[in-house]
Amino acid sequence: MRITHQIFTSVLALGLLLGVSSPSRVQAADYPPALNYDDYIQSIQLDAVDGNLYFARQLLNVHVYLPGRDVQVRTDIVDSQGKIRATKERVHRYKNGMSLGEIDAWVSACAGGKCLDGPNTVPLEPGVYWMVFSEKGKIFSAEWFEVRAYPLGEGRFAKGQVFYSYLPQTQMARLSFESDGQFVVEAGFAGEKAVQDQSSINLKLMASLKLNGKVIAKLPGKEAHRVTLYPYTTLLQLHLSGATNNALLKKADLKDGNYELEIQLEGKVYRKFTFQIKAGKWVYQGRQKDNTQPPERMIVSEKSAWLWNSLSKEPAYLLPEIDLSAATSSSLPVLPF
Repeated sequence: MRITHQIFTSVLALGLLLGVSSPSRVQAADYPPALNYDDYIQSIQLDAVDGNLYFARQLLNVHVYLPGRDVQVRTDIVDSQGKIRATKERVHRYKNGMSLGEIDAWVSACAGGKCLDGPNTVPLEPGVYWMVFSEKGKIFSAEWFEVRAYPLGEGRFAKGQVFYSYLPQTQMARLSFESDGQFVVEAGFAGEKAVQDQSSINLKLMASLKLNGKVIAKLPGKEAHRVTLYPYTTLLQLHLSGATNNALLKKADLKDGNYELEIQLEGKVYRKFTFQIKAGKWVYQGRQKDNTQPPERMIVSEKSAWLWNSLSKEPAYLLPEIDLSAATSSSLPVLPF
């Protein structure tokens, strides 16, 4: 009896010790600010004729995760050499609403008579660039994008060139659920130079979803769907329906297991995305995990799972060294909002 009592006392003491020394539960305020990846694609607006980036035309719509406080967010467009091409700073106001991290993003674009469609553009030549987010001189998020171009015609038929933006989302898919539980896939596409002197091209697309190797859903109907692609990156929404009952796929239909989403263009495999659902929830992967390093490359999305195309590796672009104090130069564009 005495031995049993001693063992119980020792275990109790150890439990109390662990309870005192173990870290407290992580709260929203413990995380740094971060770019909400769902909106990033809207922020890169490029002129096809001269390569001008309409910096900040959509910047007010870019959400930033806020850790329970207002954040003075500075956004810079930086080239691959670390040179700042444009900069803007504004306060993102925290709202403790439905989602911890909702911000005051819907500020009038013409507040005070200063519209965003004014001359707040910066010319960019083909190459790799970064949109960099910082607070008080410390970078908390950054994402790359490319400016690409292709020539139109040759010799006396030359018509100059077309500029377009190529974003990481070109090789990605976003998975989410609508309010009624409907499963939605948004896949990235870029027509690139295949568009040539047309504004867009139409291609035949097919998609299927497998669970543990068995097809459970596909695009509705028996024929391939016609989709429109532009030179630049866009996300196309794909509504999948059950392979047996043709009903639109919903959250309740996605059982735990391993999934593979395959997309074909013109009869050829174009993208493959793999993901897992466990205990009814996404198993986040890649740059969407909280422990991803460096932290500024993490994808933050409260309700969506972002997947990278398994047929391709993400470019190993490194964020260059950036002297944020250089943005005080009078040569940088002064934005009117």
